[in-house]
Amino acid sequence: MHEIPALAANVAYFGRDDALTRAAEAAELYRPGREAVRACEATPPGPELLAAIEAARRLVLDVSSRISLVGCWERMRAWTDAETMAELAQAAGTPDAESDQWVIADTAMVCGLSEHVISTRFSLMRRVGEKLPASWEALHGGRITSAHLHALDAVVREATAQVAGAVEAGVLGKAIAKGWTPSQLRDAARRLLVRLDPDGVEERAAKAQRSRADVRYQPDEDMLAHLILTGDAWTTRRMFDEINTRADAMNRDGDQRSLGELRLAVAASAVLDAPSVAVTEAQVDPKPARTTGFVTLSLSTLLGGNEPGELAGYGPVTASMARRIAADGTLRRLVLDPLSGRPIDLGRKSYRLSREMRRWIDARDRTCRFRGCRASATRCDADHSKEWDVGGETTCDNCGLLCRRHHNFKTQKAWRMSRRFDDTVHWRSPHGFNWWVEAASYETESDEDEPNGIFCDDELIDDPDPPMADAPLPEPPKPVDDDEIEQDTWNRHWIDAWQRAG
Repeated sequence: MHEIPALAANVAYFGRDDALTRAAEAAELYRPGREAVRACEATPPGPELLAAIEAARRLVLDVSSRISLVGCWERMRAWTDAETMAELAQAAGTPDAESDQWVIADTAMVCGLSEHVISTRFSLMRRVGEKLPASWEALHGGRITSAHLHALDAVVREATAQVAGAVEAGVLGKAIAKGWTPSQLRDAARRLLVRLDPDGVEERAAKAQRSRADVRYQPDEDMLAHLILTGDAWTTRRMFDEINTRADAMNRDGDQRSLGELRLAVAASAVLDAPSVAVTEAQVDPKPARTTGFVTLSLSTLLGGNEPGELAGYGPVTASMARRIAADGTLRRLVLDPLSGRPIDLGRKSYRLSREMRRWIDARDRTCRFRGCRASATRCDADHSKEWDVGGETTCDNCGLLCRRHHNFKTQKAWRMSRRFDDTVHWRSPHGFNWWVEAASYETESDEDEPNGIFCDDELIDDPDPPMADAPLPEPPKPVDDDEIEQDTWNRHWIDAWQRAG
């Protein structure tokens, strides 16, 4: 049983004083194990750490110590992967096409793996040795995982060694210091690569389009299969948006199938023209319900600058690509208060955010503000950091994005969350860990895990920790009419909004 529920159960059964006494006795029982695990955390990965882990496992450990030990095992895994890569390099020696194949064949049979798998590892080893030596050192030291190394390699695979080294130097230290996930490292590396080598990115994109654009069929279990469509990011993004639009229309028309089934039905209808899944023109709402923000770019980029843009659901794109997308789409206007540059706070007048406030918070937070969570704004609740029923106000400062899963962490009171004035968020877990989440930035990494857009322009998502039933909610104020704002005033707000967004 976890410590928090166990203490609560003891308080209910034994009373407060006896429960606290039992908790103190348990803490003393766990003390040697906690000290042993702390020693493991301070030991570099290698044989000594392995021995320390094995010794610690024989002691009585609480949940937090077990979690910390998992982190130690992960550092050992990274060290093992780095050592394996080094051993493979020693076996291969200098590059030679024929002897490399011999080494790959023997290694595959020794490991019981296919030659394709070993060949992939072999190629990674060669590229890392040539382009990413610092990343190998970080892997060997247990500071990053193999997933981080693969993510960085995927970005710079076709770049020159010089450009790859510059990207590695620009993002690796930040990834380690900030605890980035592999996908966060990947997106930061993409953005830097676009800045450093925009012409090379465009050239490689055109080459990749010719060689890799395709539709492939891949069988899966349970009588399912994958139809994998690969193409340029903008075309595939628009296709996905259209599929979502039609699937939403079918759902609003009463189709109770899951979202995935509806998406498949739409795609099948488009390709096969199947009557059983066809969607009539009258069923299709011309306004997409899932996506309204396609590309993020600075005003300087829109006017011809070289700063990269960002395609929602994909990540960084070159400035020229961002301008092409912007010219092909509709730019969403974010209307701000004329004096403060922010949507007007509602205070205690309303529990729900106005649409303008929600747009602002979506643009500010971008994703769920739980460490490592990349749920996009469209799938997040607008949470009151200080709950409404204890005096919390409906303001931009007091509200922020949390996905339903992590919102429930907070609502259940097991996890404690606080939001600072600079928009950083502090979480304290029920096991005693403290986690800090920096304010979202458009300069570091993309924060989306699936292409569902940036701004929530659909019905406002309900907050799962509403006020008490005896506190009826007044109607929120009507959204500001964009057309009532004079064009000159609007242009100033547009520039201010982009500058605040980075």
